Amino acid sequence: MLVFNKILAGVAFVLLNYAIYLGSASLVNAAQGAQYVFLLGLIVFFAKTRPRILEEEINWPLFGQKFLAVILISAGLLILAQV
Repeated sequence: MLVFNKILAGVAFVLLNYAIYLGSASLVNAAQGAQYVFLLGLIVFFAKTRPRILEEEINWPLFGQKFLAVILISAGLLILAQV
């Protein structure tokens, strides 16, 4: 598992550098905000279908708080990309 994690990290590094080569570095970094939306979706999916894996309780107030956090992080990354 650790070796697989390191391989994925290496692939991510290469793809990130390639994306920066193709376009603006600030735009690529701002697009990384999408990873938090994807992560939130995975957490909600696994919390509902496999609650023993994460032991994460998801209810509407908690989901709203996490969703607001994702929006604020993404907005911050977009602001940084404009500078």
